[in-house]
Amino acid sequence: MSDGGGDSSQDLHLAGYSYARLFNEVDSTMNVARSLVSSQQGSGPGAALVMARKQTSGRGTQGRIWEGDTSSFLGTFVFQRPLPVAAMSGYSLAVGVWIAAALASLGVALRLKWPNDLVLVAKGGGGILKLGGILIEVLDNSSAAVVLVGVGINLLGSPASVPHSSSLREAFGVTLTQEQAAETLGKELLAGHREFMENGSFAPWVSRWSALSCFEREFITMEVGATTVVGEYAGVSSSGAIRLRSGEVMREVPSGHIIGWS
Repeated sequence: MSDGGGDSSQDLHLAGYSYARLFNEVDSTMNVARSLVSSQQGSGPGAALVMARKQTSGRGTQGRIWEGDTSSFLGTFVFQRPLPVAAMSGYSLAVGVWIAAALASLGVALRLKWPNDLVLVAKGGGGILKLGGILIEVLDNSSAAVVLVGVGINLLGSPASVPHSSSLREAFGVTLTQEQAAETLGKELLAGHREFMENGSFAPWVSRWSALSCFEREFITMEVGATTVVGEYAGVSSSGAIRLRSGEVMREVPSGHIIGWS
């Protein structure tokens, strides 16, 4: 297995994980995680975690570049997936709830922006500041059915290349190393994943996600393919779709990009 460019790594010990490693530098923790699954190192009974102090070709949602350095948590969790792909709707939203729960114990009041952003609602009309994001990839191959959970969080500083961003230290005065973040997140994500696999749907987390949403009744403008959709935010469905109300019509949008709100 190649680490994608780095030549130094450190094994971590996380309860419930059969493999956890922190690399010095990789192209993408997602790429390394895929290699891990292909080599069957990630197909055992336990979970796995691939982390990096720096990644050079990281990928965020909507195909954006997510590069990072030692001031960020950059990791991909590998979890076994007994459920079919169709049952995974809303899984990425549930991951946001688990991350918020993990960080709440440290005094971090994280909010969620549909579908996969970890944000802060700034005081005094300062808008929404991005703290991190989630990227989900579902894999099926001959040796394993798994879900890759990519998580990026600004720990100590916010990247200059990302406007309207902040970090846990800047926003909440919370200082975490990458190793400490791995332990804090790893426990909650593994427990949440197992519960999702038992329940088989996002439904048990709808109310918790809604309580953490950065929106209340704003009018949302979205890009859905080549179409622009506008409507009043009305929460999320049990499948994880965003619900938008326009007059008497309620529309559920399963995927898209929020480009504005008021």
